[in-house]
Amino acid sequence: MGGNVPVGNQNFTNGMAPNNNGAMPKQSFVAANSAAPMTAPQASPQASGAFAGQRPMNPNGFGGAMPAMGAGMANPVPNIGLVNMNPIAPKKEKQKMHFPLFSVLGLVFACGVAAVAIIMAVQKSMEYRTLEANSNLEIEQAVLVAKDAQRMEDEKTFAEEEKIPFRHFEGPASMGRVGFDYPKNWSVYIDDDGSKGSSFRAFFRPDYVDSISDGGSRYSLIFAITNKRLDDEKKSYDAKVTSGDLTSSLFRMGSNIEGMRYDGKLGENRLGSVVLIKLGNSNKTAFLQTDAQIYKEDFEKVLESLTRAAD
Repeated sequence: MGGNVPVGNQNFTNGMAPNNNGAMPKQSFVAANSAAPMTAPQASPQASGAFAGQRPMNPNGFGGAMPAMGAGMANPVPNIGLVNMNPIAPKKEKQKMHFPLFSVLGLVFACGVAAVAIIMAVQKSMEYRTLEANSNLEIEQAVLVAKDAQRMEDEKTFAEEEKIPFRHFEGPASMGRVGFDYPKNWSVYIDDDGSKGSSFRAFFRPDYVDSISDGGSRYSLIFAITNKRLDDEKKSYDAKVTSGDLTSSLFRMGSNIEGMRYDGKLGENRLGSVVLIKLGNSNKTAFLQTDAQIYKEDFEKVLESLTRAAD
């Protein structure tokens, strides 16, 4: 017969047909139902030092590859995994850090000191900026004041220069021929020249002369010659001296000019000075008046320059 011949519970597997006498050639056989011989677990090629790709030897001594575990076996040997040779180290619990109480207090104190230092530094910086701003403001104000003072001084100097040289004015020869000098920037207006036997009147003021009919006008100088005696002209002014509005004093200039001077309140909102001069043996009186204190300095210069023709 050809193929497999059952002998009892065994199957002869030779892969060959029997001989003519029915005998089977001598071949090795494997019991189908017998368990495969146990082999020791093989280490990995890397662990055993085998080269990569090298086929393991059959433990039975036969050449060829070793059959896979469990192939053609009734009771295959379970696959045993490799044992991890590196045991897992137990997890270490995180250690809690403990700070001594005095360390915490020291840290808090240091933070407080730093905060106070910062606040004080900010306050000092703000105070410095405020002082600097105030100082700059004071400097600016001082500069403005100095500029105003310089401007006023320049204007005053310019105004004084505008007055020079002084001009000379002289009254009618028939009326005593009284003369004086006045600033060149003053304008003059003669209201009455005395040609008709009346009084002589001239009004002076810087730049232009205001209307003489306006009671509110103020003049730097009023020069007049009246047809009244000195004693008669004095009466109205002496009354104001008695009331306290004016002060009086003797006036003398040169060898032939003498009279009276009055200073103070000449009228409503009018502060100034008046000089009355007796003109020889005539019944005439020269009259010089300024209506405001701002002209007083120039008025004094006019008086210093007074001249009168000899009697």
